[in-house]
Amino acid sequence: MRRGAKALLILGVSIPAALFRRRKSSTVESSLAWLALYASLAWWTLYTGVLSYVLIATLFAAETVYRYWRFRPYDGSVTDPLFRRIFPPRRSG
Repeated sequence: MRRGAKALLILGVSIPAALFRRRKSSTVESSLAWLALYASLAWWTLYTGVLSYVLIATLFAAETVYRYWRFRPYDGSVTDPLFRRIFPPRRSG
């Protein structure tokens, strides 16, 4: 380490401070931090009990649709008739 450089001492190991540069936090991180620290318990409960699950379900549904569009794995599952109408099987040849 060069002379005059700052370092953090963690568990007896010197770690250069340059490794811990401050970065800009994303809007989502900032919003969640604000929600956790300053919002009422009702808003936090709404987010953790409902909104987060809706966001996860939306992501899961979007990934499922993308996979059917990209790979078209028609193997007899329950959703095959719906996806077969939306994304017809590709012609081989």
